[in-house]
Order: sequence, then C-alpha cells, then structure tokens
Amino acid sequence: MGLRNAVGKIEIEVLYGAPGAGKSIALRKEALGVPGLYLFCLPTIPLIEEQAKKFRALASGVLIIEARSGEGGGRGKVQRQLDNARAEIAAAGITHAIVFMTHESMMACDLSGFADWHIRIDEVPNAVQTGKVTIGTLESRKFFRDSFTLDAVGKDWAHAKLNNAQGNWKDRAGDPLLNRLGEFFKLAARPQGAYVNVHSWNGVKEFQWVSLWSPTLLDHAASLKIAAAAYLDSLGYKAAKEWWGDEIVETTTEIGEPRTGWPDIRVHYFTEGHEGTSRFWDTSQGRKMIKAVCDYLVENAPDLGFWSGNEEVRKLMEWRVGGVLTKPKVAGSNEYRKLKSCAFIYSSKALPGDAALSGPLFGMSEDDILAAREDEDIHQFVMRGVIRNETYGGDYDCYVYSKRQAEALAAKLDRISRSIEVIAVVDAGILTETFEKKKSAPTATKSAKPIVRVPGAKGRGDRSPKSAARHRQRQAAKDRARQTP
Repeated sequence: MGLRNAVGKIEIEVLYGAPGAGKSIALRKEALGVPGLYLFCLPTIPLIEEQAKKFRALASGVLIIEARSGEGGGRGKVQRQLDNARAEIAAAGITHAIVFMTHESMMACDLSGFADWHIRIDEVPNAVQTGKVTIGTLESRKFFRDSFTLDAVGKDWAHAKLNNAQGNWKDRAGDPLLNRLGEFFKLAARPQGAYVNVHSWNGVKEFQWVSLWSPTLLDHAASLKIAAAAYLDSLGYKAAKEWWGDEIVETTTEIGEPRTGWPDIRVHYFTEGHEGTSRFWDTSQGRKMIKAVCDYLVENAPDLGFWSGNEEVRKLMEWRVGGVLTKPKVAGSNEYRKLKSCAFIYSSKALPGDAALSGPLFGMSEDDILAAREDEDIHQFVMRGVIRNETYGGDYDCYVYSKRQAEALAAKLDRISRSIEVIAVVDAGILTETFEKKKSAPTATKSAKPIVRVPGAKGRGDRSPKSAARHRQRQAAKDRARQTP
C-alpha cells in the first residue's frame, strides 16, 4: 500500500514550526526510539555529518550509514552506495537502521527499492528548477531529437526523458559545445525527467524547461515526513499540488515549545530606490552600491556576527566586512546561533525560465515565486543567529539590501519578537539611488540616397540615375553593333 490510504490518496505529514523549534530533533527522537528502516534526506553533506554524529552519540546498536561522497561516505556513486546498503541490511535481517543522503541525491537517485522504508526529509528541497535553451541549427535539433523522447503533457508541454540517462548525460554535458546545457541534461536524467514547452524538435529555435520533483515519487515508502517551516509555501509544494493535488493529503504537526525569550529585532535596509540583482551588482553602478554597503558596515557594524550574499557581492565584500562569511543557504545549521547580528545582501529574483511557473502550466504569480525564493532564503539566513534560541530575549540586528526585503522579513519575524523596527540606513548614501537599464544606442542606419527620377521609356516608368546610365550604355552598344559592317 505504501503511502496511499484506503481511498488511494498519498498521505504526507508536514512538521512545521519556527526555525530552531526542534523539528530535526523530533525526527531524530522518532528514528532512534521507534525501530524501523529510515532514509534521512538532508540539504548538505556538512549537515549530514553534523546529524550523523549526534545520532551515533545517542544510538545504541542502531546501524547508521552515510550514503554520500567525500570522507566518511561510502565508495562509488551514491546510487551504488544506497543499493549496497539496502542489500546488506536485507541480507543481515537488520530491522533498525538509518541511512543518510542529500536532497540532491534523493531527487537524482532511483529509490524504488526502498519500499516500506520510512523516509524523512529535513528542510525544503529545491524541487523546482527552470531554464531556457536556444537551439539554432538543424544539427542541434537533430541532436535533441536523438537524445530525448518527448511525451505530450497537455496542449503545449511534453515530458522530456533523456535516452540512456544514467549512462551518458555527464559525457554529453561535458562536451565543450554542450556544457552550457549541463544542468538541463542532469535534471532530465533524473527518474522524473524534465518538461519542455514543445511537442516536437522540428523547427524549434528556443524552448523553456521545468524540472519538478514531487513527493508522489515516494509513494512506495512506508511513511513520509517533511520537517520544514516553509514547506507549504515552497514552489515545490505549490507545483506538486497544482499537478497532483487530488492525490496528496497533508497532515500538519506543529513542533516546538513556546518561546520564553522575546528579542528586540532591528532590520536595517540600504535602499528604497531600486531592487538589487546579481546582474546589476556585476556592473560599475552596482559595484558602487555594494561599496557603499561595505563602507557603512565597516564603520558602523565592526562586530558583525555573520554575513553572505550573491557571488558577486561576496567577491566585493570579502576581506572588507567583519564577521563570519558563510554560504547564502545554510538551512538547518546551528553553527551561528550564538551570533547577535548578520548581513545578507542577496537577490533571488525570477529567472528567464520562470515564465513556465507563472504560466498556465502551474499558475503561480510572480509574488509567489519571489516569496518562496528570495524572501524565504533571507528569513532562513537571519534565523541562523542567536534568535534561533527560544530563550533569547536580547537585541538582534540584521542588514538587508532593500526596503521591500526588510518589510517582508519584519513580517516573518514579528511573531517571535517583543519589538521589531525597520530602519532605513541613510548614512550609506544610496537610500534613494535608482538605476535604469541602459538603452542600447540606436543602430546607425545609412540615410537613403535621394532618388532622382528620369523619364522612362516605352511606358516602363521612371528610372534612377544609375539605371538610366546603364540604359544609355546598352543603347550605345546596340548602335555600334548596327553600324559595324
């Protein structure tokens, strides 16, 4: 029966609560206290290492395996590690074991062999990815036609399955002429494939693609729990409900003791005149803005706790701003929960391929996409600091780029704070700065030569001076020919 109940619905339990409320601890207590076979899926390898260490310290006679790359992981590809672990557990008759893997592996590997295992997903997986591909030649179209099988899904879209997916996508993606398509190949090679907005490769010059992982792919499991504060607001959940809403039934369980500490939070922002983007910050004008942010933080926040941003931002701010530089996405980490301030100069706006999400295929709005990506990333980052502790009741400062981001963050933090203040950073000097995309200079066009009309002949209309001269030349040649004896 797996996850499907008596009426055929897939049952999923969602554990929710503020970051730091103890959702991961609840999963751990269950897995160690209730014998069974568990598959734990976590965002990153460092988090697997952190959690596996805690499991081993508390476990007594429970087999714990880390199916991952790197030191401490198993040999070979993760798929092989999973298959070997499952086979060894079955052969030995082990009834209580825990296997760890990353979200990436969860979405990329074939987990059909883990029937009747209890699957636990900690934090929101990056279940929806989009993109756009341009193909301009007959040879390119033939390559796609030979590489992918298309099965129509609705009026405009098709499911694209990479032929011989497990064996050759890395070879193809590694080709210098094709490596820009590496992400599309990787996602199309997953068990769920990818979706493209074409039914045939004939005549195609450009197409959009969407890769969607859904919990419905785990319907063979004994049970499924997802522990994530914002799962029900995520793009992956919204997309899955749009397509498989009639098949999925969620139950929700709130995790966490009531807070005993209520912090005073100050959210600082640097501009209300524009929104930042990676592309903008990579321009001269954008770098000027980041310089202003750096100068202010160096002068006014010398004891900054931790910070991060987009790659362009990190390059400009590293070795200038104090505090611990970390990755933009640190979901589930407890490493910074003693730090009392942070800065996150970050953008995750809609991508070119996101038109697929806001179109009829999934029906999401641009606000849905922005809230699920940028706003939730900022919220998760800020909550890695000392306010993660439910007993903390002191001051906490966080710095974001724009007023819109600050207001969205304040709305999320309001329920855990005693007071929250949104503060415009005037002294940075960019509060009202705006920027406009430079318009391309108009292409120089040659002025049309004036046409001087001359009388035509035999009713053929007027001719330009050049054609009249040619006509005279031809006529003179005919006259000479007639005069020649």
